[in-house]
Amino acid sequence: MERKQATEAKVVEGSGGIKATVDLPDDQTLEAGRLFVRLSTIELSLEGLIWTLAGLDGPTGSLLTRMLDISKKQRRLDELLELKNAPAEALDAWVKAKKAISCAVERRNWLAHAVPISVGGTVLLMRTRNAAIGSALATKPVTLADLKTANEKASEALGHLERLLPWVEPSTSAGTP
Repeated sequence: MERKQATEAKVVEGSGGIKATVDLPDDQTLEAGRLFVRLSTIELSLEGLIWTLAGLDGPTGSLLTRMLDISKKQRRLDELLELKNAPAEALDAWVKAKKAISCAVERRNWLAHAVPISVGGTVLLMRTRNAAIGSALATKPVTLADLKTANEKASEALGHLERLLPWVEPSTSAGTP
C-alpha cells in the first residue's frame, strides 16, 4: 500500500474509486481547526452570559452549564433574556448571533461526526446520522470555501455576542467561565 502523506491513516479502497482517510487537505484542516476554536469561544461566551444574567458564581455556573450542548445553552440564554426583559437592541444582537451560530455549528457537526472520504478526487464527509430514508449513509462535500464561510459566521456570531455585553451587568456575577 502506497502512502501519500506521513499522517494518512490506513487506506481502505473499495469499488468506484472510494478511498477513506482521516486527513483533509492542509488548508481545509487549518480552517477546520479555526472553526473548532471559534465555536469553543462561542460556547464559553454563552456560558459567561448565562452565569452573569443568572447571577451565578463560578463553581455554581460551571455545575449548571458544563454538560449543556450549544443548543441548550442557546435555549437557556433565550429564557434568561426574556426573564430579564432584555431591550430590543440586545434581542436583535442575540437573534443575529443565533443565526450565525447555527450556520457554523452545522459545518462543525459534519466535521466532528463524519469521516472524510475521497470519491474520484472529491473530498466528501460521510456519516450515518441523518442519512436519507432508505440509505445507510449521508455525504456532504467539504470545500475550503465552505469552511471559510463557517468561520466568517462564527466570527460574526462573536461580534453579535459582544453587542450584548453593554447590557449585561458583569458585577452581578462573582466568577466567569
